[in-house]
Amino acid sequence: MKIQAILLTVLLSLPAIFIHAGPDVDIVHSNSSGILNQLMFSADPNLQLSEIQRLNQRARKAVAEKDWKKASDLLKEAYQKDPKDAETFLGFAHFHREREEYPSAENALRQGLQTAPDHTKLNFELSRMLILKGELENAIQHAELAAKNEDSLWAHASWLAQLCEYNEDKAGQKDALQIAHEKIAADIEMMGLAIVRYEQTEQVVDTYTDTEIVTRFGGETEEIEVERYIRELREAPQAWKDKLVELQAQESQIAEQLKKLQS
Repeated sequence: MKIQAILLTVLLSLPAIFIHAGPDVDIVHSNSSGILNQLMFSADPNLQLSEIQRLNQRARKAVAEKDWKKASDLLKEAYQKDPKDAETFLGFAHFHREREEYPSAENALRQGLQTAPDHTKLNFELSRMLILKGELENAIQHAELAAKNEDSLWAHASWLAQLCEYNEDKAGQKDALQIAHEKIAADIEMMGLAIVRYEQTEQVVDTYTDTEIVTRFGGETEEIEVERYIRELREAPQAWKDKLVELQAQESQIAEQLKKLQS
């Protein structure tokens, strides 16, 4: 019953962090900070993805459209270009999981970990696969590797905390929640500052022609035409603000959990 409880209350409640893969093309990614990524990169619309990143992106789109052959071909092409790219292995895992080919999805993650044993998302996704098999202890081991990495997300630590809770490990749960709280607080601060910076940036919304009196050398004046700019401050998309509110609510829940553990 313990594992069933995890599946019902944990897998359904966590943000969608898995980016699935395909047949035996031996992927998974995080969407929890997608809005944050938009904020960080919106200032540079010319940011170029690598060729492998583009292939993986196209593969994810093909998986969403259930175009399995196209997705498989794209993932294989990405693998051929770099057999050690972790995101490609995540892509394969995502592909297989979407097709409910769970052993192949697990195999893809394990292959990826052979080349990148400490990789955050690979460990996190393998932890989730192991829970599906009822392997709580092994799932916790990989969740710990994911949550304690510098590049981990608050949701990775939150996942570890929930596993520790089901394993009746209060000390482990408390440690994981503290990591989650620190990371989500940093995300909230970063997003808040990014929204403020974005909204304080002026943008040209229109131009018009005006006349201006200029004084020439010797005291002569002349009327010339000049171009004026109508400017206004930007307004951050509502989705960014909604995401900030969502993060603040999650932070409150984590803080409340920590308070209960410390009492």
